Amino acid sequence: MNSPSGSLGVSSNPEEPVLILHITGVDAHHISLRGILQLPDWRLHHIRHYREARKFLMSAPVAIVLSDAVLSDGDWRGLLQETRRLAEPPPLVVASRLADERLWAEVLNLGGHDVLAMPFDAHEVRRVMESAVRASGYHKMCCATA
Repeated sequence: MNSPSGSLGVSSNPEEPVLILHITGVDAHHISLRGILQLPDWRLHHIRHYREARKFLMSAPVAIVLSDAVLSDGDWRGLLQETRRLAEPPPLVVASRLADERLWAEVLNLGGHDVLAMPFDAHEVRRVMESAVRASGYHKMCCATA
């Protein structure tokens, strides 16, 4: 589901929700995540493809990027490179059914923020997203991230 119309991104207005760009080609993953992050101060924008995510990242600042490890037309490594080109790079969280120590170490060593195992655990998703918001600096602008 795409986010509602209106201004997208990270704003200095504490009334603005935290925008999470969720990149997955699997609708069930997005539906699960949307159910977990149903909070008034969080907004989830769903994109299905790497190519679309690249365009979106260039047009709208986001607080966090959450991507499946492998997409139909790219992967998390490419997204990490794309986010590094931004003036204010958002933290990248990688989601995978194979979320093992090897993937976690690779993501962290290359500059990603964290890894989430699928299927999603609500407590772990919220913990990682809140950590990513703090890492992004967005918590300084938005007081409602707890």
